[in-house]
Amino acid sequence: MYYKKYLLLYFKCNNGDVRIAKDAYEVHGISEESIKDLPTFNDRAKEVFDFIDGYDVGGYNCAFYDIPILYSSFLRAGLNWNYRVLNVYDVYLNYKHYNSGKLAEVYKKYTGKDLTNAHDAFADTIATLEIYKYQRAHNEEFIEEIKSLKPDVICVVAYGKILPKEILEMTKYGCINVHASLLPKYRGCAPVPAAILNQEEETGITVQKLALEMDSGDVLLQVIFHTQIE
Repeated sequence: MYYKKYLLLYFKCNNGDVRIAKDAYEVHGISEESIKDLPTFNDRAKEVFDFIDGYDVGGYNCAFYDIPILYSSFLRAGLNWNYRVLNVYDVYLNYKHYNSGKLAEVYKKYTGKDLTNAHDAFADTIATLEIYKYQRAHNEEFIEEIKSLKPDVICVVAYGKILPKEILEMTKYGCINVHASLLPKYRGCAPVPAAILNQEEETGITVQKLALEMDSGDVLLQVIFHTQIE
């Protein structure tokens, strides 16, 4: 119920005076009636911020959806959530290239079990944790597979995960990352939404060596371009 309370509060915040559509209600089960007496997110933003600040974050497709939305919600409440220095564990990123991307199907693939109560915040969180545990347990298989390819260099783009030390050290020329910001600004996931929200007039692309901390390696190349946000 604790998680459900915050989900309801968060949902009210991001919809404001917009009515909850019938098809949306059929997916998540949140109705106008269930949130009518709740405070807005801005009223409780500091409490939520203090609860999660400084902790690594994880979820399903959270790098491109939940985290940018929560980040912008905190900004509107006058709080700067520096999620870019945190580790982000998004199990969807490890799976999206091979399957439909629906959490229930990913859960079935990894655990062999059916996901009940899909779209319930607590049930989805537990399912995501189980998937992550499986992925972590099979990390050695992944490392051996990469090693067998004998790569000269490894390049990642929007990978959203820190490569283990064994991979960083196995290539002849190292591992590089292509990141959509002028590092060190906007480290971590969602650099493009962050630049838009902050109305940056200048941004760019960074090519850097990978390290054991998120977007912390030596910068090899930067391309700068000017933006026009209307």
